[in-house]
Amino acid sequence: MDKFLIFGLGRSGTTSLISALNVNQNVVHEPFTSETGDIAANVVFARILEANGYLPQNLPESAGEYDFNRFHFIALERDRCHSYLEQLYGAFTGIKHVWNTVSREANINILSWCFENDIKVIFQTREALGRSVISRHLAEQSRVWFLGSDLEQKEHVESIRYRRINVNHLRSELKFLEQHLRFYLDYLQDRPFHTITFEALYLQDRDHQEEVMQSLCAFLSIPITDLCLANLENYIYKKARKQTTDEALKKVPNFRAFQKYL
Repeated sequence: MDKFLIFGLGRSGTTSLISALNVNQNVVHEPFTSETGDIAANVVFARILEANGYLPQNLPESAGEYDFNRFHFIALERDRCHSYLEQLYGAFTGIKHVWNTVSREANINILSWCFENDIKVIFQTREALGRSVISRHLAEQSRVWFLGSDLEQKEHVESIRYRRINVNHLRSELKFLEQHLRFYLDYLQDRPFHTITFEALYLQDRDHQEEVMQSLCAFLSIPITDLCLANLENYIYKKARKQTTDEALKKVPNFRAFQKYL
């Protein structure tokens, strides 16, 4: 398998996709955010962080729009970012990075190194950006970001009584995402990359899902048969994995106020 970067929109199924592509535990999730669970769970990743003094408690707080993310400090400085990526790809085959967790400047540092070093870029997004924003709001309420390999969080998510969604915030976030999505598509236009949408990968029939994965595997120079069948079944083909169903959205008290953004 070629080395790859999933450069994805938050809440577009990036965790499920990289979990399906995870051959021999050789991927790392969101190494440019201080909130990733891999810091505790991935020993190799933790060693790279520690060796560079990049444990979250040791990093300065970022300023401005991304002040919630201490790892923005790494991504924003070109040489530091590129050195970090070199170490990561020396240890891992694949990285999942959610682009709306760092600034444009930081993302260009990440992408430029990947293209210069023949890292395959998978651009993952949603056809309906509003669903990404709403999914994030509901995940913040439930405190569940990923259902788990055995859907162990599903019962908890289905039992949640969601509060209202702030539609003004929703509109503001949607405008932000639309502007940045256009920017990255323009940047990627003349560069080799592969696009996958949430809708094409998770909401179509099984035959279509298999075609999407076959195309992706061809892009990554790997036979789909080399992937773990259980991972494909659990993370891609299993319809029960969808976290925010239309039925769940209708239970949000002000559903009608944000319905048009779905």
